[in-house]
Amino acid sequence: MTADEIPDPSKMHVSLRVNGRTLQDESCGDMVFTFPQLISFWSKSGLSAGDMIASGIPEGVALHRKPNADDFYLKPGDVMEAEVDAIGILTTHTV
Repeated sequence: MTADEIPDPSKMHVSLRVNGRTLQDESCGDMVFTFPQLISFWSKSGLSAGDMIASGIPEGVALHRKPNADDFYLKPGDVMEAEVDAIGILTTHTV
C-alpha cells in the first residue's frame, strides 16, 4: 500500500482469530515503536518496494497463556485470520 492510501497507520487496528476466536486485538497506536521509527531504523539497512517490516505482536501469544498454554498452540486444521483495518484479512490454514 502507499502512504496516500493510509494517511495515519497508527489509527489502524489489528486482530488475530484462530477458529473464529479472537486471541489478539490491538490498536497500532499502542505499538512500542511508531511506523516512522521502524521505517527510519530499517531503511539504514536498505529497503526496497515490497519489503516487509516485522514489528512484533500484540499481547495474547500462546507461550504466556494461563493456566495451560498448550491449549493455544496451533494444531493441524486450525484456521487463522489476521486482520488489519483498511488492508484486509489474511486467512491461513494450518497443515
